[in-house]
Amino acid sequence: MNENKSYTQEEKILKFLSGDLSEEEKAKLELELESDDFAKEALEGLNQINQQSLPTTLHQINADLKKQLRKRHKKSMKIITPSWIYITFTILIIAAIAAYFIIKMLK
Repeated sequence: MNENKSYTQEEKILKFLSGDLSEEEKAKLELELESDDFAKEALEGLNQINQQSLPTTLHQINADLKKQLRKRHKKSMKIITPSWIYITFTILIIAAIAAYFIIKMLK
């Protein structure tokens, strides 16, 4: 196996769980996990999953997360018009109509 081969994070985790990483790569991943409690807990949870279904499960989790992030991004991209803008335009229109009738009555 090529020692310099780079893996995606998903591949790296799968190889770590199956014991296919080199000692250097394994040490590097463990070092990364030391500073990330969430990743450490996630890895512990993945250890409890059936090893045969792990790649499918991990892929499904990633797909679900990406879908949720896209949905959240779309939601945050919507332009929300504050209600005060509608109120301001309504008052301006009423004032313009009133001014029109006042000017018409003064003639």
